[in-house]
Amino acid sequence: MIADVIREVHDDSRQTYGARRVHAELVLGRKMVVARCTVELVMRRLGLAGLPGRPRYRRTPNTPTAEDLVTETSPGPSRTASG
Repeated sequence: MIADVIREVHDDSRQTYGARRVHAELVLGRKMVVARCTVELVMRRLGLAGLPGRPRYRRTPNTPTAEDLVTETSPGPSRTASG
């Protein structure tokens, strides 16, 4: 039955796939003929939903390299007040 296959695809994706990606997996990966609206309807009736939006990646803070530390601590041209 289609509901069993949809549940299996959704569970294989660690419950992250929504109706569009489940539909793509069924059509492209498993060579099934099914409409996306049918996948949406079945997922809604089963209470399945994907995660919203794109994955958010944390920015890692810029850690100074050894070269950066050398250039920061090396003395530059001395500027003395002459006058």
